Amino acid sequence: MCAASDRIGVLIHESFADNPPEWVEWDLTGKLLSRTTLKDRWSAAGRAFTSDGRLYAQSQWAENGGFVLDVLDTATSKWTAVPDNLPEEIKTRGAFLLAADGEDLVYKACPGGNVRLLWVRPGVR
Repeated sequence: MCAASDRIGVLIHESFADNPPEWVEWDLTGKLLSRTTLKDRWSAAGRAFTSDGRLYAQSQWAENGGFVLDVLDTATSKWTAVPDNLPEEIKTRGAFLLAADGEDLVYKACPGGNVRLLWVRPGVR
């Protein structure tokens, strides 16, 4: 379960074989805002729900074995790749999406063996 500034979101059926996973959002009064069946490549290494109501997922689908950052379009049930805006020296060593803080994504990175948290604003294509 995740909270944004004006909504609550939850992922259901994530590990059930009989039902595809769904992302469901309600406003703070309990009114259903969206119910999105997650299609395509749903296998997130990390996810975050930002205060502006966007669900981001980090997936290991890049051709080079690296990670891709996607944002969910609840109207079409499709994931769209967006730039993660991570510094190149961090990206090559791996950073894992942990959560959101406002509209920033929070990553855990281990450059040089030291754990470091990074707050990064995702890009838009």
